[in-house]
Amino acid sequence: MRAFSHRDEDPVKETFLRLERFTSGFAMAGACAMLVVASTLGMYQIVTRFVLEQPAEWTEILIRLSLIWMVFLGIPVAFRQGAMVSVDVLYRWSPARLRRALDWLVCLASLSLIAVILWWGWDY
Repeated sequence: MRAFSHRDEDPVKETFLRLERFTSGFAMAGACAMLVVASTLGMYQIVTRFVLEQPAEWTEILIRLSLIWMVFLGIPVAFRQGAMVSVDVLYRWSPARLRRALDWLVCLASLSLIAVILWWGWDY
């Protein structure tokens, strides 16, 4: 009988996990890029407003958009890593069957929120 090794895993699962790592890395890089854009435009706005005394109004909307996209791109990565704030006292005290129901409830609530964000955010 052979011992289980990493190479015995399902190739579909490995491909999916590889794709997930790539998309998570891409989302994190995008979130970091949006932070750089917001910071740079914020500094530019300070210089033009207080040093040159000719404010650049166009930077306001770009800073706001980059911060929004930074959050949108960072949330999935934080969610995947378990870094989101949660209140899990009920979950810890629940029996296994109720935990499974709570998992489904949280999943459906998350998908509903994502659908609302996509629906209303598409036009923005």
